[in-house]
Amino acid sequence: MLLARTRSCPSQIELPEVAQFRTDSDFSFFRLQPVDLYYVGSFGVMGWVEAQDYEHAAPDPLSEAAPGILTHMNADHVDVTEGIIVRAGNRRS
Repeated sequence: MLLARTRSCPSQIELPEVAQFRTDSDFSFFRLQPVDLYYVGSFGVMGWVEAQDYEHAAPDPLSEAAPGILTHMNADHVDVTEGIIVRAGNRRS
């Protein structure tokens, strides 16, 4: 969840990905200025994040490599992956 202040951005922003929406009269770009953030991960990982920490955070260093990692793990290490999932499912918190 992200609570943010918004402000309209100049309409001259050019992005090929949104060209099809330019003809819509109700299409606009907005800049978000984070005020409060509540991170919801998975398996009970959640909590408030300071807006300043969010603004200065680095992207996940594995985000670009993740598809290859998952493909490799699923193809070559199914037994290990299943074991991790089974053990994680049996954890009691």
